Amino acid sequence: MENNNRSIIYDDILQFWYSEYIDNLPESATSGNFPKSFFRKLVLFLKIIVRDTFRIFLPSSINGNNDVWLFVSSINNYNSISFLNDEINSSKYVKPRTGISADRNVPGEQLIYRWKIIYTLKGLYFFFIFLRYSNRKQYASKHWPYFFNTLGLFEESVRYLKKYNPKAIIFSNDHSVEQRALLLAAKECGIKTIYIQHASVTKYFPPLKFDLSLLEGQDAYDKYKSIGSIEGKVELVGMPKFDEYVEYRSDKDTIDRIGVCFNMTDRIGDVEKTTKFLVQEFPDIEFYLRPHPRESRNFYVNGVKLSDSKKTNAFQFLKNVDAIIAGNTSIHLEAAIFNVLPIYYSFSNKGNADSYGYTENGLTVHAKSKEEIIGIIEKYKSGRPEVYRKAKYYNSAIDTSNEGKIKILVADILKGYLK
Repeated sequence: MENNNRSIIYDDILQFWYSEYIDNLPESATSGNFPKSFFRKLVLFLKIIVRDTFRIFLPSSINGNNDVWLFVSSINNYNSISFLNDEINSSKYVKPRTGISADRNVPGEQLIYRWKIIYTLKGLYFFFIFLRYSNRKQYASKHWPYFFNTLGLFEESVRYLKKYNPKAIIFSNDHSVEQRALLLAAKECGIKTIYIQHASVTKYFPPLKFDLSLLEGQDAYDKYKSIGSIEGKVELVGMPKFDEYVEYRSDKDTIDRIGVCFNMTDRIGDVEKTTKFLVQEFPDIEFYLRPHPRESRNFYVNGVKLSDSKKTNAFQFLKNVDAIIAGNTSIHLEAAIFNVLPIYYSFSNKGNADSYGYTENGLTVHAKSKEEIIGIIEKYKSGRPEVYRKAKYYNSAIDTSNEGKIKILVADILKGYLK
């Protein structure tokens, strides 16, 4: 493979991760893969070498040929497409084992990337080639360990696809490096690729390049169009994961329970301070803390209940609250669809504010300070508004006969496509 073409491939794989989106995140969210000090970068690089070396001795767990792969690397990915395992013949879960973004608690046969160490060790020369041809040289020079963390994923994905020859691959993530590498490898090998959107889209995502993309709504399509040319067929189908919860959509007009939701981009101290402040202001309201499923930091607020996001999915959680307060997270959309009032508040006043466009498009109520949160709660405490119809731009199935039947619709589309 010519170095220029290889640079183009890795430029695509790294597009989301080598962008200002990552640079805008707080250090708590990036220190693992994007450390700032040279010493920590060197330590990370040595860890990559050791991990890739031990990868050689791991047993392969891929069995069978000509299956349909459901490629997942997180609980959210898994929850988004797990219904297809019973609907699509000869389908099975496949997951990456790379230590980059894979969740080891997710079920599935594993891609080991056995010979990745070869590309890691030979990567110094290609790194300088990449700097010459890539549009992301400023990020590559600053975050160089992540380049070596990623190197070899494409080549190893091609090797696996030639060996196991899956009939098709279904993705629910389009920007993580393992998914992106497998997508480009599948295109190289002539294998069908299908994308089922599992969360809201930002302007930092890479272009849509799947043979078939099933998007939730017009917002995702508009964003992908603005990112670049769209390849393959696109259909707007709605949100499959909401099917079993349509009947539980909230019709309350009061606010008695509030969820404070946060992810790795929020500073824990700021989340705790905000929550304590609100508990003091509203002693008659029940508050819940809801972390992202991958949250590993310690946190605690006296008198506040914890929602275990590793055991309870977002919609199960939303059944028990009347409003949420959160920053830059797609749980706002899930709340609005459930008719739970979404209040947008940036806990740390840092990061990629409103990158999903929720406030800009009128989906959320925006609070710029803790005092404004108080005003919003007081305003709607006894007269909570209907909000779910505002989410139609993001979920095309709202107020249609298909709502609550999206999984059936998606399964029928895929069965026809895979014939």
